Amino acid sequence: MDDKKNILDMSLKSVAKGTTLVLIGFFVYSFFFLISKLLIARFWTQSDFGVFSLAFSILNIFVAVTLLGLDRGVARNIAFYQGKKNYEVVPRILVSSLLLSMTSSVLVGILLFFSSDLLASRVFNEPGLVVPLKIFSVSLPFFTLIQIMVSVLRGFNNIKPLVYFQYILQSGLFTFFILYPIFFKSPFIYVFYAFTASLTVTFILLFLYMFIRYRGMITRRSFSMVTTKNILFFSLPLVGTAFLQKIIRWTDILMLGGLKTAVEVGLYNSARSISMFISFPLSAMLLTYTPILSGLFGAGRINETRRSYVVLTKWLCFSTLPFFLVIFLFPEQIIVFLYGKPYGVAANVLRILSVGAILNNFSGPNGATLIAMGKPRFIMYASTATFFINLAGNFVLIPIYGIEGAAVSSAFAMVLINVLKCYKLYRLNGTHPLNVKIIKPSIFLILIAFLLHDIIDFLGFTPIWFIPVFLTLLYTLFFLVAAATKSLDDEELRVLKNIKMRIKKISGFFH
Repeated sequence: MDDKKNILDMSLKSVAKGTTLVLIGFFVYSFFFLISKLLIARFWTQSDFGVFSLAFSILNIFVAVTLLGLDRGVARNIAFYQGKKNYEVVPRILVSSLLLSMTSSVLVGILLFFSSDLLASRVFNEPGLVVPLKIFSVSLPFFTLIQIMVSVLRGFNNIKPLVYFQYILQSGLFTFFILYPIFFKSPFIYVFYAFTASLTVTFILLFLYMFIRYRGMITRRSFSMVTTKNILFFSLPLVGTAFLQKIIRWTDILMLGGLKTAVEVGLYNSARSISMFISFPLSAMLLTYTPILSGLFGAGRINETRRSYVVLTKWLCFSTLPFFLVIFLFPEQIIVFLYGKPYGVAANVLRILSVGAILNNFSGPNGATLIAMGKPRFIMYASTATFFINLAGNFVLIPIYGIEGAAVSSAFAMVLINVLKCYKLYRLNGTHPLNVKIIKPSIFLILIAFLLHDIIDFLGFTPIWFIPVFLTLLYTLFFLVAAATKSLDDEELRVLKNIKMRIKKISGFFH
């Protein structure tokens, strides 16, 4: 029993430590990338911002194909075989993943280059997309290989390169490079050159880091055709999954571009960018959670995997619910402050997307858990069903309701796929994300937040500086409610105690 408790504590501490580092990196990334988007939105037109959003969406769709599902499969397999102490397979997985992703990304990049005219004129009716897509086709191999290298390093439980290279360096370089066309009043196309340059520099430095650290593994002898086939067969179902999930994620923008104009795309993307702040803690958690859970599953620690999922879902809900409530209650003030008054019409879009994002968090890391348990095919089937429903929803709602229709369809698709994944997880081992210790304090906080908002609205007191104060108040109240309802379990208290001790050590160092 003590052994199981220690393993669970170590797993939770590892996830907490890794997630904290990723979140710090994400805040830096978000700062730089938000500044970049704000610069584009404010120094160029809404149509230009929409073209950038469309081109970036298309690039992400093509990258999802070039990854071949390896970004998920590689991290899982490296951690899985290390958990089984089968270390000789690991270098083969590393080399095979790099070769496969390099080959696919070059081929798909060529395809994007020569199909850019067709996509711009026939699909999106936006001639301004042609040159941006050609530029992005050059950056596609760098974008793909960065993600693969980061995934390989995640398999070794090395999360720092993701934070330092992909989040901080690449986004910082993009923000820095984008100042050039602004300062010299260059054409809008230089924004796309800036993004490509940031990816190129990041790729070179990350590859040098990985080669120096793991050069003993990156050799000709490490290549194995058998291993290549095995990881490809494992990852291939994830290709469809990753592609469909990317499509689901970007369908609203792509269909807005096809059925409406680049202006609507720009308005919608302003709200979407803010709502993603709610979802990112889950993404940050998955980067550490997936390889750790795969290692536990490979070692046969089923009970620990189940308990880790439940506890981490609770942490996710507790950390994001107050932030969601602030966005939901003050959408117009937030979006106008960040993007300017013309973008205020997207306030309801922000509200709808934020609902989908928080429900996604309350479902927990269900997809990663299913992948760790070796069920990638089910996720592919669930993603396929969700994709077609989302496609139909956008096709019906966008012509009638515009950007709000796209938001409703996207939020519904997000809820649907989580219902399917949670159902499958429950059928497999009885695991489900929600329990009384999550629901009870959450309901209390929601009621308190709406009551306080009604009082503030009645008084007519909603300056922008008050929103951070309101957010701080909600987090404080949530912690007090969680403590009063005894919603924190023993292992969570032990992790919090460990974090407190680390903070004391850091404080002592400065004294």
